[in-house]
Amino acid sequence: MILKESDLRRLVRRMLAEGVVNDSIKRACDKLELEGARVSVEEGSDRIIVRYVGLRERPGSRKENVDPARINAVYFEKVGVQPENGLVPQTPSGKVLWSVKTSDALKGFGPLLYEVGIEHISLLGGAVMADRRDVSKEALGVWEVYDGRSDIDIEQMDFVVDVEEDDVLDYDDNWAELGYDADDIEGVRVEKVTPNDTSDDVSLDSIFTDRRGGRASWSERVANWKSSPLSHAFSKRDASTIEYLREIEKISFV
Repeated sequence: MILKESDLRRLVRRMLAEGVVNDSIKRACDKLELEGARVSVEEGSDRIIVRYVGLRERPGSRKENVDPARINAVYFEKVGVQPENGLVPQTPSGKVLWSVKTSDALKGFGPLLYEVGIEHISLLGGAVMADRRDVSKEALGVWEVYDGRSDIDIEQMDFVVDVEEDDVLDYDDNWAELGYDADDIEGVRVEKVTPNDTSDDVSLDSIFTDRRGGRASWSERVANWKSSPLSHAFSKRDASTIEYLREIEKISFV
């Protein structure tokens, strides 16, 4: 079906009025219309890639040394066995856990890729976390937005640490004391959320090993780890963005 311009406008007004598609996602969809581009969802057994097809590059907008296959795409990977405990984690509600592995998009186009990925994974019965190892300042901003949205289900994950690492100063089944470096005599003590349940334990190196900003910033991040969106798993209650993209024929599934 090809929508007439008048029909498309009515559809957009209705979806915005109902709060189905938020403003930032709507703007990205509008840009797709102008660019003549579309979203492609490529699904594998343990990897999902959401990418733009037909999106024109801007001179000087691309970071150097970016893998061409990862340009204008977000890679989601199913979280596998955690080397720290040999277990495959799941959310407290039993959802399959996925994480963002890499992301790359032109300014203004990234949120739509994240949104489609989270909706698609939610339809599969899963939930999504940020990269478990390292998260850029820009990507952190995306997760902070999701942390404050009323249409997103948020689940608190628990941590697992490698007790053999030098920065784990002491530990028990209920807590761990983490140091800024191996020379620390006294570190920051973090309490487990579910000490008697290891099923929701996942690596939180993106919080615990982030030394950006120095010792004071690190200590604050670690002490307040449960309030960080990097410790949360996100799923969406509806697939409104995917449905909207279907309506305007701007999404395909591979």
